[in-house]
Amino acid sequence: MFFPNQRQVIIKREKVTDVRDNGRAYLNAYVDNIFQAAQDLSGTAFKVYIYLLANKNFYKLEYSPSYIHKILGISIESGRKALNELIEKKYILENESYPHQFTFLETPTLIQDDNGEYIEILNLMNELKYTDKKNKKEIINQLKQLNQKIENLE
Repeated sequence: MFFPNQRQVIIKREKVTDVRDNGRAYLNAYVDNIFQAAQDLSGTAFKVYIYLLANKNFYKLEYSPSYIHKILGISIESGRKALNELIEKKYILENESYPHQFTFLETPTLIQDDNGEYIEILNLMNELKYTDKKNKKEIINQLKQLNQKIENLE
């Protein structure tokens, strides 16, 4: 496709052979999700989005605006504002059961497609990790019921 005044850029990328390659992480995500986030988010929030996206699925990390300042070069206050923007735009969900725990979503459509069921599943999965054996069966049954509802939506 050609547009007036456009330039051609040839991409040269480092070949990624293995996730354990020198202990370096690499990013693996759908491009359309990244482009959508670039449109939805401010520049600073997008930087934090990419930082969070670069982690493996279900990885737990401690979010600290001071660390974000150090690694991304944004101010501590900007790190706080970026987190709030990601929450406001549904890229990060607050966990009702554990107020200091959040869930990052690559795309907020994950919570819209299933009429809110996905959020409930995430909350139940988090509860499952921290509950005693007595409550695990009940939570597992609730997860199965929600999974069935989601399958019926398809």
